[in-house]
Amino acid sequence: MNSTLKGAIIGAVAALLAAGVSAYPAYEQYRLAEEQARQAEAEKQRAQRQVEHYRQTFQNAAVQYTRGLGSLIIKAEEGDVVTNAKALVASRNDLRSSLESIGSRLDTEIDALEAELKKPNPNPAKVKQLLEIIKQKWPLKEQQIEVEVRKMLAEMGLTLEDSPAPPSGLSSTVN
Repeated sequence: MNSTLKGAIIGAVAALLAAGVSAYPAYEQYRLAEEQARQAEAEKQRAQRQVEHYRQTFQNAAVQYTRGLGSLIIKAEEGDVVTNAKALVASRNDLRSSLESIGSRLDTEIDALEAELKKPNPNPAKVKQLLEIIKQKWPLKEQQIEVEVRKMLAEMGLTLEDSPAPPSGLSSTVN
C-alpha cells in the first residue's frame, strides 16, 4: 500500500474519530432531552389522571348522596317499617339545615311520615302507605335533588370548568 493511500486512510479514520468524539456530546444532549421529554409526558399523563379522578369524585358526589337516601327509602318498607322510617326521617333531618332547598323536595311526604312516627303508636299501615308514596315519587325527586346538589356545589365554588352540565329539562322549581 502506498504511503499516500495510508496517509489518506489514517486521515479519514482520524477525521471519523474526531467527528465521533465531537458528536458524542451532542448525542448525549439529544438523549437527555429525549428522556426529559418522556418524563414530562409521563408527568402530564399522571396530572391528567389526577384531574380525571377529581372530576369523577365531584361528579359522583351528588349521585352518592341521592342514592344513599334512595336506598333508605327502598329499605324502609322491609322488616321493621317504623324503625326504618325513623332512620329515613333522621337522615333527612341531619342534612336539613345545610341543605334546605334539597330537603324541601321531600318535605310534604316525609313531614307526613314524621308526623305519623311521632305518634305514641305509629300505624304501620299508614307508615307503609306514606313510604309507598315516597317510593313512587322518588325517581323524579332524585333527579331534582341531584340538580339542587350540583347548584349548591357550584355556589360553594366546587366546580370544574369543563365538567358536564346536569341533565337538561329538569326544573329546579318543580315540587
